[in-house]
Amino acid sequence: MVVVSVLFLGITSLLVFLIFMILLWRVISRFLEIVIAFYKDVVVVEDKLFKLKNKDKQIYIHRWKNTLLLKSSRISLAMHSLLEITMLFSLIYYYFYLFNIISASDILNIIGVTDTRVKFVHFVLYSIPVTGLNVSYGGVSNIYWNAAHIMQLLLSLVLIILSISSYIGLENKLSVRDRELYTRVKQYYLK
Repeated sequence: MVVVSVLFLGITSLLVFLIFMILLWRVISRFLEIVIAFYKDVVVVEDKLFKLKNKDKQIYIHRWKNTLLLKSSRISLAMHSLLEITMLFSLIYYYFYLFNIISASDILNIIGVTDTRVKFVHFVLYSIPVTGLNVSYGGVSNIYWNAAHIMQLLLSLVLIILSISSYIGLENKLSVRDRELYTRVKQYYLK
């Protein structure tokens, strides 16, 4: 999305606006996806009770997960999501500037550029600390900029505080049941 947006900047304003709308859709859908998925994965603790066929035995599993992601994969997913939202919000801020949704003087104050030659890299450099939970909120009265800033902070909080912190505490050991499942899945795909 970032590469496509930067490549098509000079083509037509209609095409750029269409890319901007797709970008907004992507950011909103990704926001909802991350918040809901990581909430279900970290906050909601599910338990399952399985009854074995042809036996009277039942198996109770606390902290049941519906995915085969291990600790390292979950941390990697959260880190890649952080990188993605950094780039997506860099584009959002850049498009706000291109479409004059926020004034040039506000942009110069926010991103700390002393001249009027604002480039995409300036918005990437602004977005990185926001993803790193730099709350630097204020100084701008633009509702769209503030909404994007808050969304980016919320996503960062979910990914850093809830997810990564929680995943670091997960056990790295596989249960016998999980080891057997991984073995069967691997054998299936090696056929």
